[in-house]
Amino acid sequence: MVDEPAASVVRDIFLWRLEGLSADKIAKRLNRMGVPSPTEYKQGISNYTCHFQKRDKPVWFARAVIRILQNRVYIGTLEQGKSKTNPLYPELTKQLPESEWAVKENAHEAIISKECFEAVGRLLKTDARTPPDQDSPYLFSGLIRCAACGNTLIRKTVGKYHYYCCSLAKTVKGGCIGCQIPVEAFDFRAQEMIRERIESVTALLEQIAAGNLEDNLRKETERLREAIQAEEAIIERKQAVIRSLEPSMRDGIITQKEAAELCTDFEAELTALEQKRHGLLEHIRRVQDGTVLQCKWAEHFMPYASQTTFSRKDIVMLVETIFVNRDKHIEVCFVHEQEFQYIRKILK
Repeated sequence: MVDEPAASVVRDIFLWRLEGLSADKIAKRLNRMGVPSPTEYKQGISNYTCHFQKRDKPVWFARAVIRILQNRVYIGTLEQGKSKTNPLYPELTKQLPESEWAVKENAHEAIISKECFEAVGRLLKTDARTPPDQDSPYLFSGLIRCAACGNTLIRKTVGKYHYYCCSLAKTVKGGCIGCQIPVEAFDFRAQEMIRERIESVTALLEQIAAGNLEDNLRKETERLREAIQAEEAIIERKQAVIRSLEPSMRDGIITQKEAAELCTDFEAELTALEQKRHGLLEHIRRVQDGTVLQCKWAEHFMPYASQTTFSRKDIVMLVETIFVNRDKHIEVCFVHEQEFQYIRKILK
């Protein structure tokens, strides 16, 4: 069940992070506002006791903020089995890798959208430094990368001129040919490209709404069936190789150990191929009944349709990364890029 007072604080934390505040500044803001820390809140509603508490009144720290920003429970995902306890020797409790957790999506009501959570996750992996005299980073800070080496671009000022340049080219001698672009030119073009993407998504939705796409869907179904036939041919070849292992072992061509290792490898490949085949079959079903054109992902862009400029929060919600080439050509990687390109391909 959603605890609304706590949920309200969690929503604020995600919003502030999207707006550019660091985890440390969020913690300080919460302390100034007198918002109870997680420990204090638990103590207020239960008999919870923290044995590691060093202060009379627990306060917010950046680590607690980051834990909240990384917790998938807020998007409705339940995660269990993160550790394994030995009943006889509790001190031998060990943390399990994420691949061994029991994870159930949509297990309960979400209080944060998946898009918001993913945007914050991307921000946590970026180096978005905040200028000394400001509370939040520059508009595109942490999102711009060098197309040559993939490293983050930094903002540099020389006199009255401001430009982005490759940080690796600055710090590592001979490490990268680097790229450089004036801040004003970059900001203008990047904002323009965001507007163009929103207009393109809107145009796709209008084309879908107009109908008469039966021929497009039929051609896509045929393409998917050809892809399935190709996968089935590979599966058949792999199965034939597996069947040949035993005679090869019997004839002394390979050892029993080699045969077992090869069999394990081929069976793993077969499992992956079968999963891909089932995915294609499910995709055909969605194409044939038209649900592939519902484009739920496009709803993410619609709230921005009337905007001509975009804030830091808007940008991090819509953009994953921006690459700058040495010739100053800009490439923007948007969220839901794969879905957009796929629908556009069908509608051609």
